[in-house]
Amino acid sequence: MKTKTEAKVIESQRIYFYSNSNESNSTDIFFISGNFVIKYFFLCSAEAFIMTNITLGEGAIIVERSAVFKDVAAWTIVGGNPAKFIKDRKIE
Repeated sequence: MKTKTEAKVIESQRIYFYSNSNESNSTDIFFISGNFVIKYFFLCSAEAFIMTNITLGEGAIIVERSAVFKDVAAWTIVGGNPAKFIKDRKIE
């Protein structure tokens, strides 16, 4: 069965959504599970790493091989390790 999505999200090959972590402020190693929020018109290029509990803003772009540890603002382009703001995305 095919499902239809209206999200218009593009994800390239080998993107890593890191959905769990461990508590680093304790001698006990607790497993922590997290979430992702992906907004409309998001685009992610190949081999990006996205940490847990991240919001990927509407229209945001992550460039190839970036490591995202913070929320990505709407209509921005980020890249690098760690991912940093490159420029605003302007739709004409």
